[in-house]
Amino acid sequence: GRPGMIGASPANTGMQMRRALVAFLLVANLVRCLSLVAELCFQERIPLPLLTYLDAAQQGWLRDLVALLPAVVFLSAFSVVVLFWAQLHYTTAIVPLPLLDCLFVCVNIACYLLVAAIAVCTFLLQAYSHLRTYMICIIGFLNA
Repeated sequence: GRPGMIGASPANTGMQMRRALVAFLLVANLVRCLSLVAELCFQERIPLPLLTYLDAAQQGWLRDLVALLPAVVFLSAFSVVVLFWAQLHYTTAIVPLPLLDCLFVCVNIACYLLVAAIAVCTFLLQAYSHLRTYMICIIGFLNA
């Protein structure tokens, strides 16, 4: 079994954190690449099977979602760095915080659920043009 954070050595914990950061950055870069490919397809008007079912406003909504989703994933990746610094601070202050990892995961899940809820609501309410504004506000708030 894998040791918990309390029983793990600092070197092992640091290696786990480094692996998590690299994995998050890999996923974020893959999402960014897929987003750029999709944006290129939109600009070059390459026929995609999904786009035939959407009208012009819905295609704009999908384009906004595809363009802004990588920023949310990058924020999630860089939250690993914040987690690392928080763990480092509390380790040097000799304050055990066993729920810090759980808090990190829960906050990230909550952010993704918020983005998904806004995307679904703007689509179902046919407020397609509002998605970009709401996503920029969320990304700006999380980036601050």
